[in-house]
Amino acid sequence: MTTELESIDVVQRLHVQGKNPRNRLLSIALDAKFVDRVLELYNTFQTVVNERCGSWYVRPEHQPWSAYFKSTDGHTNQWSFSTRRLNLHLLDAFRDKDGLVIVDSTRRGKRTPDALSKTIPIWIATINKCVFERIRHTHESRSLCFFPPYLPKQEIAEIEKRLDGFVDTLIASGVDLKRLSDALQKPMRPLWFTPASSLSRAEFNDYYTVVLVTASEQVQSGYSREHGFLYVQGAADDEEEWACHLTPSLYWKHQEQLLAADEDDLSKIIAQIVQASDKQQHVSASTLSLLHQVQRTKLWLGDISSLNAASVPPSTIIVNFAKDALNVKGEYHYPVSSGKMGALNFKKAAKEMLNDLYSRYSIWSSADAIFIVDAVDAKEAAPSFALLLLCVMFSPSFESLEAPLELSQTRLQLDKTIIRNRLIKIIESSPKTNPSRAFLIAVNTLLLSA
Repeated sequence: MTTELESIDVVQRLHVQGKNPRNRLLSIALDAKFVDRVLELYNTFQTVVNERCGSWYVRPEHQPWSAYFKSTDGHTNQWSFSTRRLNLHLLDAFRDKDGLVIVDSTRRGKRTPDALSKTIPIWIATINKCVFERIRHTHESRSLCFFPPYLPKQEIAEIEKRLDGFVDTLIASGVDLKRLSDALQKPMRPLWFTPASSLSRAEFNDYYTVVLVTASEQVQSGYSREHGFLYVQGAADDEEEWACHLTPSLYWKHQEQLLAADEDDLSKIIAQIVQASDKQQHVSASTLSLLHQVQRTKLWLGDISSLNAASVPPSTIIVNFAKDALNVKGEYHYPVSSGKMGALNFKKAAKEMLNDLYSRYSIWSSADAIFIVDAVDAKEAAPSFALLLLCVMFSPSFESLEAPLELSQTRLQLDKTIIRNRLIKIIESSPKTNPSRAFLIAVNTLLLSA
């Protein structure tokens, strides 16, 4: 009995030590060295980080793009192709790069995250089949579906049964099929790297090569002491549990100082870095060059760091969901956080702004532009409100309506499919858009339950 209790105590201590910021940062630094070696091999490829975890492992000088592939879309018996996370902007890399390198990590003894072993291969197969079987009708002899060799054959067979349905979902989403077809002159094909792999460059001549990199070593228990500290597999995961508001960009900016700090001083140093960052004034040279225009409308999306008050055009409405107000003319300031509580606050704020829009539509419709901004790295409130405006202010062809669609009418003229297709148009314009289910429920409730 004593031995069992001692074992439980050891496991609990490991979990506590595993959340220690120093162990996490040292683990991330070790894994990032492996990622650097892979990126050196594929220096003609576009680097991509799978958010949120991947950003911790890739140095900013690699100029990584962001993607959002969720492991849950690859979980056994839950395989899906998400139209909320299309990631079609990645296909643009094939214009001038030889391929893609996508970096992610996983915890607790797994070889690769489901995002790399299943979600992205499903994404690749769905797009390949859409372009080369449905759009071009080439019916080529070469394969269009690829999964890692260690995946059980039965699971692969079950996924492949669903692929045609995933293609139907993609086509029905309203995505620009011509743009999709033009982006792919040949199919995509993945290959996989982990720290246990032999490092040598491989690529496919008849395919665009997509290199899927798992940054962390596979450790059965999730922890190891062989490197002189408590190594945590997938250390960057669940950053809200250990990072003390440190972000990947702040980590890379202050990496040398953070890794050299004593354990007793580290939390204080992190707090100072975060506090100094919060006080910084973000100034951009050109607001319009950093915001994303939603299709051909007057709606522009971005984070608050993209706005330079001095360069805001006249007759502009600014909807600001960040914590701090900009204190400029034409600003609507409603601080909204992420998560379920944030979604509730968003719903209330959005309802107030829609009421203002209905009562003063001439001001909203005559504005030169409507800037909708969120906190830095936040990707929920701003695109969710843009989705509302796209539904009530604009036609399906994105022309401004002479009169807005009242909430009493929206449930008669809109449905979830139409709303989802409008969201896809926003995602096409602003690839980092990633509203959570809670925020999308808030949008649907406002539009369909009035």
